Amino acid sequence: MPTKKQHLSTLWVGGPLSRIERLCLASMVDCGHPVALYTYGGVPDAPAGVDLRDAREVMPESKMIREKRTGSLALGSNLFRYRLLQKGWGTCWADCDMLFIKPLPVADYVFGWERPDSINSAVLKLPPDSPVLENILALADSTPVILPWWKRRRRRRERLKAWLGFGRPLEQMPWGTIGPRAVTHFLKAQWIHTLASPIPVFYPNPATLGLDVFDPAANIESRLTDQTIAVHLWNTEIRAAKDEPVRAGCFIDRHCKRLGLNAEGEQAAQPLKSRAGHAGAS
Repeated sequence: MPTKKQHLSTLWVGGPLSRIERLCLASMVDCGHPVALYTYGGVPDAPAGVDLRDAREVMPESKMIREKRTGSLALGSNLFRYRLLQKGWGTCWADCDMLFIKPLPVADYVFGWERPDSINSAVLKLPPDSPVLENILALADSTPVILPWWKRRRRRRERLKAWLGFGRPLEQMPWGTIGPRAVTHFLKAQWIHTLASPIPVFYPNPATLGLDVFDPAANIESRLTDQTIAVHLWNTEIRAAKDEPVRAGCFIDRHCKRLGLNAEGEQAAQPLKSRAGHAGAS
């Protein structure tokens, strides 16, 4: 009898996919996962097997806010994933830069440590009625935004500034405010951080070594363990190299070949070895 597979959802905003997103999406499909890619304008180059969905089903495009200092859409993307999980559709969030090595088991709680002190949200699943989702979104909607992990003196100072008309909106908060920082804080507040997967499961290659995936001399596989399900490719850290020619023998090149993709991450041939057939895709 086929084994039920975890449904995965992700989001892409801002033009065509790069080879990295195509590679990662193809890896999800190869593992037998049903995959929904949400966009506000569609994409022309999604891998076969990926279900394109209108992101407006989850959140209006007007809510896709950017960080004021960097212009990053990470802020809006974080809001999107929490609202998606609140829909109760049984899906698990996975960023477009998560390269899957093997299938993700079905579970009610899915998240993992990226460092000993931080849980990342690049792979995230919580029950739709989770207080964690409710509290993060309440924080995001608050005016002014007063972060609960600030010391009492700073919280008082920020409230005074807001009373004087200088309160800061969410767009002006530090990077990752409602990303890993908020996820870690509220998971700990509910004492469910103990359910987090160990670092090697999703984040075996640290962000500081993100560019190693393009280096043929870097042995990324030596950093993986039997626990590893996916490898976060750290989009922000590798952005400058994403569209550079891929060097033969590097981690990205090896996985493109494994999945039957050419150097641009496009489907050029049948994958050398597909898990979807024998893993029991639903």
